[in-house]
Amino acid sequence: MAQCQICNKPSGYFPLCIEHNSMKDEGKVIKCAECGKWHFTNQQCECQRKTEEVKGTCLICGNDTPKGYLCLEHFKEKNELKKTFEQDLTASQYKNHYYNLKNSIFNIWNIGYAKTACLRLIALADVLYDKHRNKDLLDKVELDIHNI
Repeated sequence: MAQCQICNKPSGYFPLCIEHNSMKDEGKVIKCAECGKWHFTNQQCECQRKTEEVKGTCLICGNDTPKGYLCLEHFKEKNELKKTFEQDLTASQYKNHYYNLKNSIFNIWNIGYAKTACLRLIALADVLYDKHRNKDLLDKVELDIHNI
């Protein structure tokens, strides 16, 4: 049985309960074009609020970023790196790869290679989330890179 995406009340097989479904018909509730979840018209979607909260500097080069923790150049590079990983691994295999790579970075004296390896850590965390909806590595990758 599904729950309403707004109030978490039981909603049968539908994403909205009866009350919020009628609000949808009145135009007070809309579906987010980005993530597909329902929210009140007078509020931003949760996915947009999260991306606005994450502003600062790129974890790899230190340049300012308008959104997220990677500059545009490193964001594109991360997306290319994501394609290089095997796509049919289990969650534990992705995690093992992540921790092995993280441990090996401490033995690297070439700063360029270390930066690329850190970018691979971010890509691995993204792939784990994309394939298995597991946020374990996403929650810790930023802190790990700061420690490196």
